[in-house]
Amino acid sequence: MTRASLAALILAAGGGVVAVNGQTLGESTVTATITQRFEFDDNYRLREDPNPAAFSDTRFGLDYLRETSTQQLSLFGNLGVRLLWEDGQDFDITYADPAVVGGRYGQDWADGGFDAYLIYSYRRLDGVLTPLNDFEFVPISPDDLTDFDGNENRFSGGFDLALRTDSPSSYVFSLDASKVTYSNIDDTDLTDSATPRDAVRGEALWTLRLNPILSSGVVASYNWDRAENDTDNEIRTAAIDAGFIYEPDENLEVTAGLGYEDRQRLQTFSGERFTTENNWGPAVRGSIRYDTPEEFSLFASARYTTAAPDPRWTGDLRADYLLPRGRVYALGYRTYGLNIDGDETLYYGLGIGAEREINSLSRWGVDLTGRNQIDTENPDIADLDRIEAVARYTRDLTQDVSATLGYRLRLRTEDGSAQSNAIFVSFGRSWSRRP
Repeated sequence: MTRASLAALILAAGGGVVAVNGQTLGESTVTATITQRFEFDDNYRLREDPNPAAFSDTRFGLDYLRETSTQQLSLFGNLGVRLLWEDGQDFDITYADPAVVGGRYGQDWADGGFDAYLIYSYRRLDGVLTPLNDFEFVPISPDDLTDFDGNENRFSGGFDLALRTDSPSSYVFSLDASKVTYSNIDDTDLTDSATPRDAVRGEALWTLRLNPILSSGVVASYNWDRAENDTDNEIRTAAIDAGFIYEPDENLEVTAGLGYEDRQRLQTFSGERFTTENNWGPAVRGSIRYDTPEEFSLFASARYTTAAPDPRWTGDLRADYLLPRGRVYALGYRTYGLNIDGDETLYYGLGIGAEREINSLSRWGVDLTGRNQIDTENPDIADLDRIEAVARYTRDLTQDVSATLGYRLRLRTEDGSAQSNAIFVSFGRSWSRRP
């Protein structure tokens, strides 16, 4: 499916004209949210030479949800205005990071399902990070953008399609694509480093059920990364794996597989295109899913391959433990991608957090994340390490209005270190109605 057809699908669904097997979408809900946030930060751009700042964000959000027992359509968007008082700078009126608009459409049928999404985000490159919810949304750590003054535009979309899930032989197809561009970069010395990038991830899975608890599977995948830098850096990776899926009950699933991977890097020098790296070799993958919906959920996956200049492993972790009046959760990743300079970079991070209700009106929460990125092509570029900790207390003032008071600590290390301390207070109200 092309990006254009995916957008057409979402727009058509938004117009209420999508129907499958004669069934139209059912009840709909519109939710509007407005939040007001005040924050003082003693190092707003997280630099070695601190620059204090205070800002006020007014943010508006609008969500539309329409669903039946088998279909769901959601359209969402939010944007905000920031009044910024930054030390040594003129008073500025700009937008609050990030501005996001997108949509998702999903449908289930007797022996399959389909889910598609399209998202656009727009944010400033001033080094100010958002809390842990961004860590959940974006699996790759952000580049260090504190020296830039401009904007990032990010487009992402994709779909998942499952077929014949009730049959011994079933299929799953998935595709994700993203595009990153930059605009209004004021510092001309860094403009060439703001490299537009594209990425595509595709995967096809065929599963053959051998008995009620054991299945065999074959996975074919293709990844493509391209950066519009001086050499038009491009990396293509194709792989095929075969293995088994062990599922003794609906709560537990364990997979393991062995396969072959081929990886190529293409670059342009003096107007000619060259294959500068060509690696192939075996790969091993495995995953585990354990899910008891009302108590604990865990998903972890890992992959090891020699199809690279040096053997490498990647992985993903998500865990959530529900308490009687709260939850504890953990998130982690280790992956490779192209950074803002167009160089292949190792990204990894880990986040943990907890939420707890004090009573029916108030609750507290803490989040701690650590992120690291290593440029694997240029050893002269220092590693970038970030740590962020957030503590917050929230109280419901009325049924629709809540207030949050919190503290945030940010640390950054890259050829030096920087620290930021921030205190914030926010108020929010939401309205929901059925048209």
